[in-house]
Amino acid sequence: GWPKEFGSTGDDVAYDLKEAESGNIVIAGQAGVSGDDVPSGTQGGAGDYWVFKTNASGTIISGRNKVYHGSNTTYEQDYARSVVVDCVTGEYIVTGFCKSCYPVDFDFSALYMLKIPVNFGTPTEEEVYGYEGERDDFGSYNVIQAHEVFETCSSTSGFLSLGLQHPDGSYGCFGGQHDFWTVLTDNNLAPNDFTLACENSDYGSAFGGKKKDNGHSAVQICDGFLLTGLTKSNNKDLSCTLCQVTCNHYECTPAPETEDIWIAKIDYGTGELAWNESIGGTGNDGAYSLKRLPDGTFVVAGYTT
Repeated sequence: GWPKEFGSTGDDVAYDLKEAESGNIVIAGQAGVSGDDVPSGTQGGAGDYWVFKTNASGTIISGRNKVYHGSNTTYEQDYARSVVVDCVTGEYIVTGFCKSCYPVDFDFSALYMLKIPVNFGTPTEEEVYGYEGERDDFGSYNVIQAHEVFETCSSTSGFLSLGLQHPDGSYGCFGGQHDFWTVLTDNNLAPNDFTLACENSDYGSAFGGKKKDNGHSAVQICDGFLLTGLTKSNNKDLSCTLCQVTCNHYECTPAPETEDIWIAKIDYGTGELAWNESIGGTGNDGAYSLKRLPDGTFVVAGYTT
């Protein structure tokens, strides 16, 4: 019966789950050390993507339990943050943060996106996204299926990842803090390239100001995507016109030192910012989850101080 514990002697964390076929549950997160529930193949305790499937009673299904990581064993702190079930094939698309995907001696994260078959065999597709050649952090907090025709599942449906990039501060509009970062792919996880909103990301679009802006959750709407997370920027004096946070709850100068919930709409084809809104008070406020309801409205969940 429930509740259930899963793990071994290391630190093990579940970040997301989805209902799979026949009432089974696929869970994605981070594994520490192999043993007990954690399968063999971990890199030694610092963290790997861990994906496993249980039945409706919470028992791990035999052969449906694997860890995944990059080739860099020096920096091996990887963790899967989101999983979605492909509406066509039933496969599992997993995204997160991967330090072992960077070359040796680069202590930075990349977006590691993989597609796992229903039988948990070798991934049918794998892609690593992030700025090529620079020491910048990238990652994904959420992945959703993106349909060319709204709410219509087809073999051309791709995937949208939302997370953050954390450049080193030398690139004008990116500043020295996090920005929302989106990557749109086709069904094979290859880039279905947005018009590049900012110049220093190899794929996708980035939005934010000169302070921390984290993208946590996304939904598709009829003509684009809604993104939500938090913003600390409210700074419109930027060299890149699409990297902009609208000032709502604070005076724009001086820049605020507290966070707001930030909701932004981007267009489907170009990834360009259509509108944005910040929500919050004088303390720290942020959003972690955004869902579309059957009546076309939206519910946002997060925190407020």
